[in-house]
Amino acid sequence: MSQDFGPRAPGPPAESRDAGSGSALHAVRKAESALDRARVRSRRALLLRGSLLAAVALLWSGAAALMIAGAAPGWVVFGGCCALLLTLGLVLSRLAERRLVAVTVSGRSMEPAHHEGDQVLVRRRAVPVPGAVVVVERPPFRSPWTEPPVASTAGPHLIYERQWVIKRVAAVPGDRVPRDGVPALADAPGPVVPPGMLVLLGDNEAESYDSRQVGYFPAARVLGAVVRRQGRDAVSSRHG
Repeated sequence: MSQDFGPRAPGPPAESRDAGSGSALHAVRKAESALDRARVRSRRALLLRGSLLAAVALLWSGAAALMIAGAAPGWVVFGGCCALLLTLGLVLSRLAERRLVAVTVSGRSMEPAHHEGDQVLVRRRAVPVPGAVVVVERPPFRSPWTEPPVASTAGPHLIYERQWVIKRVAAVPGDRVPRDGVPALADAPGPVVPPGMLVLLGDNEAESYDSRQVGYFPAARVLGAVVRRQGRDAVSSRHG
């Protein structure tokens, strides 16, 4: 993507328990391991989708072969129904993926509202409002965005290729710039948040890498709004 991130980009590359003490190397390694996990999930999602599509094609081919061979009508109907049900399941799952996605919190930046290992359900394409908790793409460290935002209709394999963080919306376009307590916006031009930008903060300031360090977040980088916490997972994922 073009350089559409906020006015400043100092600070640690990722949130970690050692970031506050200046352990940048640990933070970088943590970010790299998160990216590796994301790539594994991406490959698994592609493999699963490919396997299901192959199964659908095989079932439809089998049903057609039975019909051509003059098999008993019962077998033809059974094969056709199996193919139809699996096709409908794929279509419905694809539609659901465009609206909802489940993620697992990794990190302490949103404590006490969200803890490491919490699973949350995210509604995609939700309009950010002040006070809402959103999942947003992790900003690059002292560099411009190199890839475009994830499309609102992108599948899981494309989502898993990126790194994400969970934050609370402090201000939206048209709101007054919250300069107090947000050093990166102390000298931001204009009295209000500009169009297409958001001010995002972590509830746990000591552990959060957010607008306090990097300024505005592009609204286009938001995956969606958290609508429900589903519980806690034993193994945390990539969202801090």
